[in-house]
Amino acid sequence: MISVSVIAMSLLFGVINVSAKEEIPQYMEPGTIIKVNENEQIEIISGGYSNKRNKISDNIVLPELESGMIISYDGRGLPNKILNNGVNESYKIDYIGTEEIQVINDGGEDFPEQRFAQGTTVWKYSGWITWFTDRIGQEDHVLQDWDCATKMTLDNPKCGTPIRLRDESNYNNEALLSKWDVGALPNAVLDIRPNKFKQMGYVLDLGHFKGRYGHFTPYQ
Repeated sequence: MISVSVIAMSLLFGVINVSAKEEIPQYMEPGTIIKVNENEQIEIISGGYSNKRNKISDNIVLPELESGMIISYDGRGLPNKILNNGVNESYKIDYIGTEEIQVINDGGEDFPEQRFAQGTTVWKYSGWITWFTDRIGQEDHVLQDWDCATKMTLDNPKCGTPIRLRDESNYNNEALLSKWDVGALPNAVLDIRPNKFKQMGYVLDLGHFKGRYGHFTPYQ
């Protein structure tokens, strides 16, 4: 009789413990990819959870978790891309901090220092460069070592656009890439592939480096 009364009181005051709905993790091991199954539970495709925390993650607002989502994390362990049943919803990842992004406005003039691989560069942005492990980009393109992803809300040129990347700490350290994906890129301007990140002289554990990029046009 007592147990029935307890249950009745619990129902009346709403104190029965019900497992809370999972949320999209704000921080995972760098390069992690997770998916949400039909029961709205998280399954890890690659990578894993981390006990570490990135201070930037405190400034990231994420949408509610939905079945069918695939969420990717960048080289710093931050969520940078959401596919919801095949639709890119990375714009729903909201970064509310002060982004260290500089707009470069050179008008696309062909100064000698802009000559690179027989072409001209229109510099776009300077900021953090990170790495990502997604396998498939826009238009079902299989991502290669020379492909990159731009920030969806900042710069979304057509797929295949040549991108010139320069290391801000060493102007001789450059790479010619191809844009084949977009993401949220919290407090970053460009995502490159892990092998390219290492080819530019950085270890993956570093997570990011300061660089600039622009749209490259080969000479005809």
